[in-house]
Amino acid sequence: LIHLDLSHNKLQQINDRMIFSNLVIQCLNLSHNNIAEFNIKNTLINVLDLSFNNLKNLENEFLRPKYVIVNNNLITKIKIVDEFEWQAQFNSIEEIICSALPSFLNYINFNNNKIKILKSNCFYIHSNNIRRYYLCNNQISYIEPYAFYKLNNLVELDLSINNLS
Repeated sequence: LIHLDLSHNKLQQINDRMIFSNLVIQCLNLSHNNIAEFNIKNTLINVLDLSFNNLKNLENEFLRPKYVIVNNNLITKIKIVDEFEWQAQFNSIEEIICSALPSFLNYINFNNNKIKILKSNCFYIHSNNIRRYYLCNNQISYIEPYAFYKLNNLVELDLSINNLS
């Protein structure tokens, strides 16, 4: 199965008991549901779209898609394991937990969240591949020294619409 689209339904939770947990699925679209709990161990999904659901945290250490889209949820806490691209726009993320970011992450989009501070050396370990980093429309008022240290491949950074002075 290459593409499974279950978007625009009334699903509330996704777990290992569901039939697709053992399938090889390249793209799984679960957007526009009422999913509050997502816990499957399928490591064979390449693209996972969980946008427009009711997720509050996403900490699934077994699931390792290359592209994750969790826009428009209620997420305040995330744990990113092995993804290449991460989109978490329009959530309630207040802090970026840098130790959770994988070393080959190359695209981060945390636009429209509640991030207030960018901490020093946050991406020091994970700096090899980050090329695009979007933090537009947050509440960032302070950037600690060396917050972008060692981001040698960064080509695009958007900090517009924040509280920087």
